[in-house]
Amino acid sequence: MWQINYSYDGVELGDLFSISSGLTWGKERNSVRSISFSVSLRKLYEWCQTQDFDITRMFTPIKSTVKIVQQTSPTVSGTVVGGWLSQTPAFSFGNSADASVLFTFSTYLGLTAGAYIKPPYSYNDNFNDVAQYQIERIVERTIIAGAAWPISPGTSDVLAVVSDVLEAPKSLKDFLLERTDNTTGTGSFDVYDDPNGVITLYEKYGVDISSEVTFSYPDMGGKYDVKTISFPEWSNFVSDVFLTGAGNGYATTSGAQGSAIFSTATNSDTLANTGYWEIATSESDISVQAVLDDKATSYVKNTDMAFVTPTITLDGDRFLLYDHDQGGDLWLGDSVFVDATGWTDPLLPLVTPIKLRINSIDATINQLGHCDLSLGMVIDE
Repeated sequence: MWQINYSYDGVELGDLFSISSGLTWGKERNSVRSISFSVSLRKLYEWCQTQDFDITRMFTPIKSTVKIVQQTSPTVSGTVVGGWLSQTPAFSFGNSADASVLFTFSTYLGLTAGAYIKPPYSYNDNFNDVAQYQIERIVERTIIAGAAWPISPGTSDVLAVVSDVLEAPKSLKDFLLERTDNTTGTGSFDVYDDPNGVITLYEKYGVDISSEVTFSYPDMGGKYDVKTISFPEWSNFVSDVFLTGAGNGYATTSGAQGSAIFSTATNSDTLANTGYWEIATSESDISVQAVLDDKATSYVKNTDMAFVTPTITLDGDRFLLYDHDQGGDLWLGDSVFVDATGWTDPLLPLVTPIKLRINSIDATINQLGHCDLSLGMVIDE
């Protein structure tokens, strides 16, 4: 059983699932995803009347929020995802008896695209503390403006000390996410927004459940009812890279032009297995040679073999689909084993069995509450 618990300006009004159709939701590491469903205007109007609530407020961005809840028994449930109405939905009246409207809510990380950190701003601190400070300042700004955002900072893991100077406006979203790729000196980490709008930075979000969970294909009627395992086209091979960095830009005293920095990297295994393919690009925001070298290495890392990772489609009814802190058993960031047996294994662009990490979750729930689940995977590092 699923619920779509709707709130307006922080006050919960009730469950919309029984009058909705086409519920879909998604969750992805370090990304903004959406929650969507359709409701007939007639049913929505009747629902609002029972709540003594003005239906026009349902169409108000930001103040309208939802939480998706999975309930498997009267005593077992968990809040899956939450989000805010990111745009006033379109609708039309036609020949049908009921006009229908599609509501789309964005996960809370998307809200951080709507406020900017303004220069001049310099910092030298653990990045988790820097991020918390900026979230707090921007939420404070929305409160002062009289339109408080429904987000807050959580208790983050301790991340590396980072020094930087902000010379142009940058959205809070970009500020939080730009360092997650492990090429800017912070180390890789995950920015996670929970169903209540709490934003937390983790060194690695998720739980290693690989000793308990193996997704096998062909499934042969196995435990998790794997329906498909699919791979995208793979062309991301790079044997050589040439990068240009900002260097010291302009001399601070004379104003004379400074010198850029350069870095190269080669993957000899890619040359042997695939062939020669070079890219050249500029990283104008990198001024430290060691950071530029790390970036160059990242371009050629693991391109010696086809390492594209699959999307796995399975029966979502087999799982409690929410975070482990609530008692869930499969969630974003979790590490699992994937095994392809028999004739399929030689055809796959990776060697199995292999430990993979859940990078994204996409769920479709029909009106009977059945869940089709699609998991995007990445190499577990």
